[in-house]
Amino acid sequence: MRLLNKVNAGALQFTLVVIVLIATLLASFVLFIDIHQKLAFQDVLSGEVIRLTDKGITRSLLDFEKTTRSSNESFYNISGSQLGVSTENWGLLEKVTSSAQIKNKAFSKIALIGAKQIGNKSVVLYMNDTGLPLSVAGNTRIVGDVYLPKQGVKSTTVNNQYYNNTVLIQGKQQTTSGIPDLSPEFIQLIVDYCDSKFPISGDQVTVFEAGIDYKNSFHDPLMTLVSSEDVYVKSNELIGNVILYSESKIVLSKASKVEDIILIAPEIIIEDGFKGTVQCFASSKIAVGEQVQLNYPSSLVVYDRQALARTDEPFKNYIDIGKNTKVAGSIVYYGFKQNNNLVPQVLIREDAIVIGEIYCSQNLQLEGTVNGTIYADKFVLEKFGSTYQNHLLNATIDRSGLPKEFIGMVVEENKTKGVAKWLY
Repeated sequence: MRLLNKVNAGALQFTLVVIVLIATLLASFVLFIDIHQKLAFQDVLSGEVIRLTDKGITRSLLDFEKTTRSSNESFYNISGSQLGVSTENWGLLEKVTSSAQIKNKAFSKIALIGAKQIGNKSVVLYMNDTGLPLSVAGNTRIVGDVYLPKQGVKSTTVNNQYYNNTVLIQGKQQTTSGIPDLSPEFIQLIVDYCDSKFPISGDQVTVFEAGIDYKNSFHDPLMTLVSSEDVYVKSNELIGNVILYSESKIVLSKASKVEDIILIAPEIIIEDGFKGTVQCFASSKIAVGEQVQLNYPSSLVVYDRQALARTDEPFKNYIDIGKNTKVAGSIVYYGFKQNNNLVPQVLIREDAIVIGEIYCSQNLQLEGTVNGTIYADKFVLEKFGSTYQNHLLNATIDRSGLPKEFIGMVVEENKTKGVAKWLY
């Protein structure tokens, strides 16, 4: 009898253990299903909120006019969704911030946007009619359609260098009606930056100090670095949502690390061997050394506010791109036309490459290569002790080397937006 009682007690104990295990497993399974459903729902929300931010970026691309707005939307029957889109200038481009929230999920994206090159995609050169033909010598190559003075194009000789190719223009030639205008808003943007009329947040204004790194996310308020003296960026790291302003001059050394910032000064010098991404705005001159690499989307801009006041004073304002240097982005020299001007305001030296666009309202001296489009009043060539008007020697203009995704500055013919770069 005692043995039977022991067996019954052991069986009962075993049964209870099994029941507890089964209950634990069932509870774990139910908990797993619940967690899985919650995670799946969170994944759905994450996907929806990301898509909602994409929708905000798309809105800004479709609206050519600069806007600042916010909106509330329902999205896939999920209530409480919110979308805010803000747009502000960042150099020659626009910075668009799209922020979305659905329930407890929030996400934001920031993009630099500009103008797609959807005008005449085959045009590589626009010139004004200055009464002189375009004269080509040496190994000059022009591949693409061109708008030239009514005198057209001819081969010539410069310092005993004859034109070596059989075809003068590998594309269509049309008589120019003038170079396309920059939009009034774009011109005002250039003027404001070069005149130092840029947005300043009082809490983020800092006196620049050599040897200190400045890094700032585009999700955070703008950081403005200022100096009343010459600024030499020797070994600093300047990265992100940062504007560096000097009342006199800024110099970037090869050892500095500069990414996505804006420089503003009367004079900007980029020393030999520098590599980085930067937008430069100057009221006097920008000098870029040799073997420099300015990554996309960089820009070099000079606004000559003194041009109207000049009479016989020679031009002192210019953009100079050194030998074997590569610029991916936009180069702009904007100033009022002066008669009897025979010096270059933009100089692209031998073996330098520009991937993008050049807009020069005065004289351009091209000795290197432009993979993209040139808008220029006329060409000059200061060589061998002489000045040649509307001459090209050993220059290349060829749009085929320009990426299809290139996003640049706003001229009247390009009014469709695209994303140049996603920011951090």
